[in-house]
Amino acid sequence: MLDRVLPRIEWHSLLFGVLAIVAGLASVVIVEYVPDVNYLLLTVGAAVVALLIVQRVEWGLLVLVFTTYIRFSSVMRTYHGAPPTIHFLILLIVVGIFIRWIFRGRQPSGWERVALLLGSYGLVNALSLFFAVNYSAARHGVVNLMEDVLLTISVVILLQTSGALRRVIWMLVAAGIFLGTLSVYQYLTGTFSENYGGFAQVEYANIVGRTSDYRIGGPSGSPNFFAQAMIVLVPLALDRMWNEKSIWLRVLAGWGVAVSALTVIFTFSRGGFLALSCVLILLMIVRPPRLTVLPATLAVCLVLVQFLPAKYIDRLLTLTDLFPNSNADIRNEGSFRGHLSENIVAWMMFVEHPILGVGTDQYEHLYLNYSERLGIDPRSQDRVAHNVYLEIAAEHGVVGFGVFCAILWIMFRGLWLAREDFLAVGKPDKARIAIVFGVAMIGYLLCGMFIGLAYANTFWMLVGIALAIPQIARRELDIYRQLNASSNSKFAIAKR
Repeated sequence: MLDRVLPRIEWHSLLFGVLAIVAGLASVVIVEYVPDVNYLLLTVGAAVVALLIVQRVEWGLLVLVFTTYIRFSSVMRTYHGAPPTIHFLILLIVVGIFIRWIFRGRQPSGWERVALLLGSYGLVNALSLFFAVNYSAARHGVVNLMEDVLLTISVVILLQTSGALRRVIWMLVAAGIFLGTLSVYQYLTGTFSENYGGFAQVEYANIVGRTSDYRIGGPSGSPNFFAQAMIVLVPLALDRMWNEKSIWLRVLAGWGVAVSALTVIFTFSRGGFLALSCVLILLMIVRPPRLTVLPATLAVCLVLVQFLPAKYIDRLLTLTDLFPNSNADIRNEGSFRGHLSENIVAWMMFVEHPILGVGTDQYEHLYLNYSERLGIDPRSQDRVAHNVYLEIAAEHGVVGFGVFCAILWIMFRGLWLAREDFLAVGKPDKARIAIVFGVAMIGYLLCGMFIGLAYANTFWMLVGIALAIPQIARRELDIYRQLNASSNSKFAIAKR
């Protein structure tokens, strides 16, 4: 009798039930022994999310995308004393993937090539452990990269269908709405002393000349990095505003466009302005909007213009100091002088260590040694490179830079091929998403010319999405061809 009943039990349901019992017992213990209500709510919420992810790991992808983009783990750890939730979430997703494979027979697919590609880059980083001046920093950097590689592979494994792709895009837009709304409200109300749980930090810094003001920094606290993250969301939200069938979703996407673009402005990031301008121009070239949506787009632009800060244009005009015919000396502008020194130092490191560079996360610790020899930057403090490409070349040499460029080449080529495959199966909306995501990544990488790769998990998550899109398109093209072949075969049989 027992043998007849047990086979009918779905093992994933049994596991879910066991986990539910464990969570219930844990809740009893927490209520009894944990006095802080906030920690109690956070723990219960985490337990619920964990159970949902184990039951359906695809939901974990959406949670991972949203929380990674808003830097939830970092904010919780810094401002609320919570453990690093990103580690727990990635581990939980990996467990969920294995459970789905073992108990449901859904073997992970499409990750092998990505693992080989990113593993090669990880190997170059790991070689730093043999010659890095600061071994502790190198080890920390390698561990972080391995975590990012695992994150990227998890995204590729879970992002398998065009429906999941659309939900992921909306998760990114939702992250932009959340962060952008907080930041815009903070700036317009002048509530700079309130960081809104750590998700709306600010920096009081020089704007132009002798004028200083508050610059929006978001969950990272760095205006330039925050601008880089928000630039990605502008074209994605614009595409949804132009193409969603539901009027309410279009309005929501329009809100995402407005607050994301305003946030870029309120960061006062000059590199962010240049990157955003290039993104919008490129978007209009490769993906021009229909005439029916132009009025709404122009209306959003007119609204944005009304909120330009008084000193924003003055700050942008300092970019003309870089022109050869300018009368200004950029050595008299502190920001330009510092960035120039940091970039030259990166080049000096690359020239002296051209094969494998100085090692993972070594630039910051070696900067002063090179800066003193250069004599441009009077600051006596460790600095990071303000150019991600020079930083990679300095730390990983020709080998690491070559592998990184190969990753970018495969990513962009794949997105273009995905566009053609989606068009071939009659899915123009997904083809637009593929090309717009490529434009968004160009915006992110353009910002990389002015800042380093300090918050790498966001970048590698975006890379994971970009690498998953071609696989989705290829899979749907294969299904389309199989259906056509089957239909033709049945027609031939019927004809005979």
